[in-house]
Amino acid sequence: MAGTRKLPKHCRGISAFTLMEVTIAVLILSTALITLLGLQSSLLTRSLRDEEKQQAMLLARSILSAIEVKNRDIDTQDSTSTVDELLDKLALNIRDEGSEETLKKFDFMARLKVENVSIKDLKENVMKSVSLTIYSSDASIDQDGKIQDAFEVVYLIALEDP
Repeated sequence: MAGTRKLPKHCRGISAFTLMEVTIAVLILSTALITLLGLQSSLLTRSLRDEEKQQAMLLARSILSAIEVKNRDIDTQDSTSTVDELLDKLALNIRDEGSEETLKKFDFMARLKVENVSIKDLKENVMKSVSLTIYSSDASIDQDGKIQDAFEVVYLIALEDP
C-alpha cells in the first residue's frame, strides 16, 4: 500500500473540522455581525432624531401655552431666530434646568408667524393664527423651500370683541 498512510491508534475515531468548514462558518458569523452593527447604528440615529423631535414638540408646546396665558395680544409678525432669542423677545420666562440643557444640546431655531385671520361673512380679524416652526439649526431645506424634519404647530386664538 504505497502512498496511503494509516493513522495512529490514538487518532482513529477523532473527528475534526476541515479548513473549508471553518472558513465558511467564520464567513457566516462575520456577515451576521456586520448586519447587526449596521442595525445598531441606524437605531441610534433614529433614537437621536426622535429625541430631537420630542424636545422640539415640548418647546413648541411651552412657547404656545405661554403665549396663550401671558401674551394674548401678540403682534402680527414673521420672524426667525433661535429658540432662546424668541423666548427673550416674547419675554416669556418658561425655562428651567432641563430646557437650558435641551437648548444647548440640540441648537434649535424657531420661526414664529402671527397673522390676523378673517372668516367669510363675518367681521374682519376675528382671530389670530400663530404658526410656530421649530427645527434644528443644521436642518436641510428642500427645493420647495420647506424645512426638512421640522416640527410645526398652528394655533388659532379668538380675539375678544372690543
